[in-house]
Amino acid sequence: MDELTKRDTEAYWNEQAAAHLAGRTIKRARYLSKAEARGMGWHARSVVLELDNGAVVIVQSDDEGNDAGALLVLNKKAEIILPVI
Repeated sequence: MDELTKRDTEAYWNEQAAAHLAGRTIKRARYLSKAEARGMGWHARSVVLELDNGAVVIVQSDDEGNDAGALLVLNKKAEIILPVI
């Protein structure tokens, strides 16, 4: 992949992230239920963020959705990993 293509790819995905997440409010944070995880073909369960517009953000291990993934939360006071369960 040449440098221009890499920049175009990064710009595209930055735009997608902003379009879907910027300005949204997290209304609920929870873990997937066992039934939801089974329905996705996963053995582990990850964090789900429910947004004010009805969208949900589900943490997965990779682009292909092979299993649940951990979420790293950073702030000025602490660092916490919300693990798969």
